[in-house]
Amino acid sequence: MFSKSESKINSVSIIVLTYRNWKLLESAISSVSKQMLNGINLELLIVDDSTLGFDYGYVLDLIKKYNLYKYTNIIINQTNLGTVKSFNNAIKLSKGDIIIPLAADDIFYDDLVVSDIVKCFVKNKALIITGLRVPFDKNGRYSALPKYADRKFFISKDKLLKRIACKGNLISGASTYYHRELFNKYGYFSESYRLLEDYPYYLHILSKGQDIILMDRFVILYRLGGVSSESSINPILKSDFVLSYKFAATLKCVNFFSKKKNFI
Repeated sequence: MFSKSESKINSVSIIVLTYRNWKLLESAISSVSKQMLNGINLELLIVDDSTLGFDYGYVLDLIKKYNLYKYTNIIINQTNLGTVKSFNNAIKLSKGDIIIPLAADDIFYDDLVVSDIVKCFVKNKALIITGLRVPFDKNGRYSALPKYADRKFFISKDKLLKRIACKGNLISGASTYYHRELFNKYGYFSESYRLLEDYPYYLHILSKGQDIILMDRFVILYRLGGVSSESSINPILKSDFVLSYKFAATLKCVNFFSKKKNFI
């Protein structure tokens, strides 16, 4: 059993962002309700980014059904802000020591995920950790990500930075978790981007010397599809990626040949 006396981590904030996918919330909310927190205080923020037709009553009934009413705040943005600004606002409103994003259509892998996340922060004195996500769709589950061959890069922050700067991101924001002190130290996600919060932020903090710890366990079932689906990439997201690649090209770890191959 994890004891609060073992660290200063007393609370977690689980942040669920929705936009047009609020009807898929039940499995995510159910998985939150099953978490064995062992004395850690829970806060659940559900933030909808001004979806036309968002059914507040339906979501409220779900919260009550899974006995999360006293832990939950439902926030509806008055205008569509985009993922980055919406997430930043939610973090600023949250009270937890640890920020745990959970996509509306994803599911915690088992009932001990959140408590194990807290333990990983304590053990490693970490500011940011990422876990293994298991993709799934109607046809079943697939091999966990990051791929086994890519996990070696987490041994060195310099190697990890070079890998994601030169060959693209392998760290998913859907399965990455943040100590509040990280944002005090490095600031929030850059609002130069509208939909892409994770990749440019990881480039930024790694380039400043911040480790990203790999938690070698499954943390979520990750539903395939959505705004970042390769088959139909959102044009705003595509623009965000172009901007992030331009930033990556400025980093010292990216040599001339990598720039010419990947960015020019």
